[in-house]
Amino acid sequence: MEVESRWNMDILWAVIDALLKGKLGFDTSLTEALKAILVAPQQYISTDYPYGDPENPVSMRLKLFTSKRLKQELSEFQLETLRISTIHSVTNFIPSTYLDMNNPPNWLKDSFTFLASIEERIPIPLPGCSIILLARKMER
Repeated sequence: MEVESRWNMDILWAVIDALLKGKLGFDTSLTEALKAILVAPQQYISTDYPYGDPENPVSMRLKLFTSKRLKQELSEFQLETLRISTIHSVTNFIPSTYLDMNNPPNWLKDSFTFLASIEERIPIPLPGCSIILLARKMER
């Protein structure tokens, strides 16, 4: 299963964007951006994410999960977590709103490619934008 992760750089980018008065395109107030960080650490949160054309974005409501709580809840359904990993961690040093372009500039493509090559070589799990979880039904 793949879900959106609560703890990712976009949470911080939204705060920075609010301080920059929307220059990054997250379209979030400072209060709302800070609330996403300050809510109880294991609690799932929902956020609106702007998607598509920067001049006329569509707002998608995303639910953000934590690995620990998701693993606990799956075990309640007799699902054993075999592996948890993340994607889009180092590459998230570029705000996701910048990566959602039809024709990204070459500097952005090159930056993403460089960060992706670093991400592929890091041997430890990092917080990422998405959590990938592999689970199986426990035997009785």
